[in-house]
Amino acid sequence: GDAPVVITGDFNARMREKGPQHFLDSGFKLAVNDWVDCIFYSNHWTVLREGKGSSSGSDHKPVYAQLSLK
Repeated sequence: GDAPVVITGDFNARMREKGPQHFLDSGFKLAVNDWVDCIFYSNHWTVLREGKGSSSGSDHKPVYAQLSLK
């Protein structure tokens, strides 16, 4: 379809591996990633800001992105 899409998650894969590469090869853009945590988005969005939080108490840093519909 042609609906706006945002895909987030812990993909248990580095960016060079098949899972994340599938999203990029399918036309999604990467807003932010840290280790195995990513935010992908469709062309319907503009990234206003993105970043990473503190890994306090976890082995992952939270990733975030503020998106705006075009």
